[in-house]
Amino acid sequence: MFSRLVQKELLHHLLDFRFIAVFALCALLSVLSVYAGTRTYLYQLQEYNTISERNQRYAESFRRSRSVYWLKEFGFSWSRRPEALSTVVYGLSGPPRA
Repeated sequence: MFSRLVQKELLHHLLDFRFIAVFALCALLSVLSVYAGTRTYLYQLQEYNTISERNQRYAESFRRSRSVYWLKEFGFSWSRRPEALSTVVYGLSGPPRA
C-alpha cells in the first residue's frame, strides 16, 4: 500500500508541467554551458599555442645573437597550458586573471 502511494506521488510530480519545464530549462542551460566552456577552452589553447610558438622563435633568435639587450628590447612572455577541466572548475566566469 505504501509503495503504491509513493509511486502515485512520484508520477504526479514527474508528469507535472512545472517539473517538465524546469527540467527542460536546466538541460538547455547545461548544454549551453558546455558549449561556451568548450569554446573558451579552445580559445585559451589557441592563445597558448601562439605564445609558445613566438617564444620558440624568440629563443632561437636569442641563441643566435647571445645578447642580453635583445631580451630587454623584446621581452619574454610566459604562459601555462590551459587545464583540460578548467571549464568545469571556473564555469562561465573564466579563470582568474593575474
